[in-house]
Amino acid sequence: MLPADSVAIYAHRTAPSGQPARVIAGPHTQLRFPSAVAVDASGAAFVANRAANSVTVYAASASGDASPMRTIAGLLLPPRTPAVFAFHGYPWLI
Repeated sequence: MLPADSVAIYAHRTAPSGQPARVIAGPHTQLRFPSAVAVDASGAAFVANRAANSVTVYAASASGDASPMRTIAGLLLPPRTPAVFAFHGYPWLI
């Protein structure tokens, strides 16, 4: 079982019982009740954080207690907290 403020990222087409390719968890991650994950073509992980009303972005190689490459927050997000998102053509995140 993973800690509450963590995300598991699986390789493309991993069997349901497979192990995650990487887990991001720890105090430096800035994860706050993550609710959705999207991975872009480069492997960067975008994580919606409901409690922080933000999206944190992690490098394709990020694992463990990794700090985000950037955080999207504030006026860029709708008044509601992010819950679900997907990529619609690169580089648009919707």
